[in-house]
Amino acid sequence: MVLVLPALLACTGVTSQELADERPEVGAELHASSASTIPVALVVGDCPGAIRLIGVLDEGSQDCTLSGTLPEQWSGTPLFAEGSPGVAGLSTAPPAELERYCAFDYVGPAGDVGLWYGALTSAVAASADMDPITLSTDCRGEFEQGDLYDA
Repeated sequence: MVLVLPALLACTGVTSQELADERPEVGAELHASSASTIPVALVVGDCPGAIRLIGVLDEGSQDCTLSGTLPEQWSGTPLFAEGSPGVAGLSTAPPAELERYCAFDYVGPAGDVGLWYGALTSAVAASADMDPITLSTDCRGEFEQGDLYDA
């Protein structure tokens, strides 16, 4: 595409500057729309029965309980410390950047997890510790993914 446009312009006798001068508002409209803010939304994804969400704390924050505002139906733990038991057995510590990842596990009544997603996202949105856009479901591979006959 990049090589085709100059070739087409050469055939028509129109320079790229003339093309840009013809409709300068087109470029301005594109840049104006790209400056809009990114909407903040929870991406729950397609994980039926998912009972864990993962979020990333803002830099400088270290509290996965969101300063005590976490709803009682959810527990918040550092993902790569307490939330992933296998990590503790590694010979080297995980990178410091991973300390910002929190696992939010649903601990409320069975079957009600969908009702409490909103409570968790509201707590995250009200918190100064985490941006809600970082929150998403942890789609764990808890079921058989395939076998030797799938090839």
